[in-house]
Amino acid sequence: MSKKVSLERLERVRARLVRQGLDAMLVAHGETIGDPNVRYLSGFSGSSGMLLIGRTDAIIITDGRYFEQVEEEVTAFALEKLPVGVTYNGFLCDTITKMGIRTLGFDPNHMLYSTHQQLANELSGVELRPSYNIVEDLRIVKSEEEIDLIRKACKIAIEAFLKLIQVNVKGRTERELAADLEHEMRRLGAEKTSFETILCAGPRSSIIHGKPSDNQFKPGDLVIVDFGAVYEGYCSDLTRTCVVGEATTEQQELFSIVKRAQHAAAKAAVPGAIGKDVDAVARDLITEAGYGDKFGHGLGHGIGLLVHESPQLGPISEIKLRANMLTTVEPGIYFPGKWGLRLEDDFIVTDGGGVRLSDGLPQELFVLKYD
Repeated sequence: MSKKVSLERLERVRARLVRQGLDAMLVAHGETIGDPNVRYLSGFSGSSGMLLIGRTDAIIITDGRYFEQVEEEVTAFALEKLPVGVTYNGFLCDTITKMGIRTLGFDPNHMLYSTHQQLANELSGVELRPSYNIVEDLRIVKSEEEIDLIRKACKIAIEAFLKLIQVNVKGRTERELAADLEHEMRRLGAEKTSFETILCAGPRSSIIHGKPSDNQFKPGDLVIVDFGAVYEGYCSDLTRTCVVGEATTEQQELFSIVKRAQHAAAKAAVPGAIGKDVDAVARDLITEAGYGDKFGHGLGHGIGLLVHESPQLGPISEIKLRANMLTTVEPGIYFPGKWGLRLEDDFIVTDGGGVRLSDGLPQELFVLKYD
């Protein structure tokens, strides 16, 4: 992350501190409970670190495992080195006292109860004030730089998937193909996968978030492949449905319904639209086709530093979409014990509707070779 970007984000946080009457805000990322806001604000990608953001100061606290990493990744925060044998929370309390902080904001969604209790006990003169979603409200609308990173994450995932579907699946298992896909994404430059790849065939394809098994592919199987790559911290999330051998007329018709539902909902994803209304566009189309009870999940979710973040597109979502929000649109139809189909792409909210970041991946029922 460039120093310019980090400083711009810091100033936006500081403006919120002033509005809420806070001297500083704590943003902590640990191995027990993570917080992507640390990376968003500072660029630090290590597994343990704390940010203290004051109205004029900005520091990062971490231990000796990460001193060099901070020097490489962090440009706008001063490093406070945690001494060996000293706990994070103890050092944090000392630092807060030295900085003269009297009102400290924290996000309860990213702090352990035990941490809060320790801070409250040791900082008797400091008001700990819950401050929900200060950084999330910044992250929910993506910058052009973030969009480019997610587009790259999509490109890596797409290239890996298009290579995967060239293989002959006879005698292969779900687990083997999922491993091949994940390996290829890493080979192409992914830091890691966005999540554990979902790859389920035949009757198991109706398991919406199923894990790959030793199940072997059979002619006529539908195969759901839900996958994503992480590039410089940012996630992609895509799903394609494949068929082993030739698709039946029923399978083709079901996929056509899912595809039409996705296109209609994406067109409705404009600034000002409400999440539940976008969901309803796809859900109503699938219901009218006679399969409303077979669509058992929300339509989509935001992506970014997390693979699931705001905004949510679902039957109870009241969020109002804004330009440059990113969201998946992923309608599906599932027949438990028989098969399932899903089509998922990543979209940018624009005045003209959702624009597909994953446009390099054809929207078709892919045929897998079996011979």
